[in-house]
Order: sequence, then structure tokens, then C-alpha cells
Amino acid sequence: MRDDERMRQADEQERRAHETLASIGRGGDLGAETLALSNEFTDRQTARLGAWLRRFARVRRAPDAHAPADDAHAHDHADDAHPHANDAHLHPHAPADDHEEAR
Repeated sequence: MRDDERMRQADEQERRAHETLASIGRGGDLGAETLALSNEFTDRQTARLGAWLRRFARVRRAPDAHAPADDAHAHDHADDAHPHANDAHLHPHAPADDHEEAR
């Protein structure tokens, strides 16, 4: 939302609050006036939250432009000598090769 639109809405909200206070001061129904003002506020905030959730959902559903294609992850594990051959970084104190233990 642009700054001028925010300022316009803030001015409108303030004007509406002053009207409500003036109406209550002239003997208007306190409960009805405050409920109406509260409902207007809640409606605005609910609309803002709904718009944010829709934007958030769109971003989450959008494909990630930086993610590699699925086939980029495909590789043949048949060349691996051992199922955990590439896990040496997970066990820094483990021997790099199974044959080193026998030595």
C-alpha cells in the first residue's frame, strides 16, 4: 500500500473515531457506537491478515527459481563402494576406509 493511501485511511479512521465520540457525547448509545467502531477496525485488520495470508500462500506455492531441477539430483549409487562411503564427514574420528581398521 502506498504512503498516501495509508495516510488517507488513517485520516478516515481518526475522523470516524471523532464522530463516534461526538455521537456518544450527544447521548448516543455507547454500546452500539463502540461496537460499530470496533467492528470497522476488526474488518480492516481481518482484510489485511487475509491479504497477507494469500500472499504468503502464493509465495509458498510458487516454484523456487533457485532450486535445481529434480533430475539434477539423480545420480547412480551403484558406483558407491559402501552404502555409507560418503558419510566420513559425519564421523570425523572414524577411519576413512574399512580396511584401515585391520592394519
